Amino acid sequence: MVHRGIKARSTVVMFVMSLLSFLIATVYWCAYLASFATLVRGILVDTDIGPLDTGGSYDGINEKNLRYIRMQIWTAQLLPMFSNAVLILRVRVLYPKKPWVLIAPIALLAGSI
Repeated sequence: MVHRGIKARSTVVMFVMSLLSFLIATVYWCAYLASFATLVRGILVDTDIGPLDTGGSYDGINEKNLRYIRMQIWTAQLLPMFSNAVLILRVRVLYPKKPWVLIAPIALLAGSI
């Protein structure tokens, strides 16, 4: 790979897919941390509901936290699809003359969708 460089099409595709996987995982991690920080800040700092036994409402906190939770759900569903697509590309590169080997990875990809 060092001598070929990044000229081969399969190398470029694998690099882009790996980069996207790391990007999606980073977005998931950032959304998780932002969700946790928003939740803690909302409960400890931003609420003015009095004592906890008076039946106060945390609806405002949940609305602020909802966008981060949506990002977590979106990235958690997308990441396994990308990893299955990377698996299919790797199997195609390793076994170009045996297309029957692709049955299991394609079934995994279809199951993750």
